[in-house]
Amino acid sequence: MMYRIWIAKALAMSKKIEKLEAKFAEIQQELKRERSKAASEKRKQETRQKIIIGGRLLALAKTDQRAAEILHIAKQNLTDSEKKAFEE
Repeated sequence: MMYRIWIAKALAMSKKIEKLEAKFAEIQQELKRERSKAASEKRKQETRQKIIIGGRLLALAKTDQRAAEILHIAKQNLTDSEKKAFEE
């Protein structure tokens, strides 16, 4: 009789462990998705900032000699493939 009670308790604990492990796996997947989403949003924000700053620098370089010099230095440090974007 005592053996059956022990088996029943062990099975119940085993089921609870399985349930918790499944829940843990779901939470890990959700965490992975949220981290990925946060990283994607950060990249989008950084890209937007680069576009805005780049546009401002290009506009400012037309009227400000210091900005034009900074732009010139930046262009000198481009790779060949990056320089193609500035060819007309």
